[in-house]
Amino acid sequence: MARALTPVWLGSMVLMLFGGGNARSDVRFFVYDLTTATRFTELYLAASGTGRWGANQVLSDKDRVLDPGERLALSDIAQGVYDVRFVDANRRACIKRGVDLTRDTTFDIRDADLAKCLGGPNVRRATNSGRFTDHDHHRALQARCRGQIRP
Repeated sequence: MARALTPVWLGSMVLMLFGGGNARSDVRFFVYDLTTATRFTELYLAASGTGRWGANQVLSDKDRVLDPGERLALSDIAQGVYDVRFVDANRRACIKRGVDLTRDTTFDIRDADLAKCLGGPNVRRATNSGRFTDHDHHRALQARCRGQIRP
């Protein structure tokens, strides 16, 4: 004898299959270093457009370096859109903007990302404090154009 699907039973099945909401605490996020030879010593995430960088995610790696071909688990982040700042072993810093982790649980850093970044407005030499701003970079470029700073 066939049972009729009641709305309550059907609703319970939907909740069991798809979860109760958008926030899922069991989701783990990862970054892959898919560059050919670049090692990263720092990687920070900030909600897109805020500039409020979180902790250095690379410190959770066993050797504290994200090597080419390696996957790194990210901690203390939720689904969202992020700007990612990464610093290589030569202290060159780059920002990859608008990384969407609302549907995906992974993102990667590729040589093409570095090519877009190096020489462009998203590359900076990181200071010991790891802080820099677009405003500071813009002011330095203006000073260089006026001949106040030599390259």
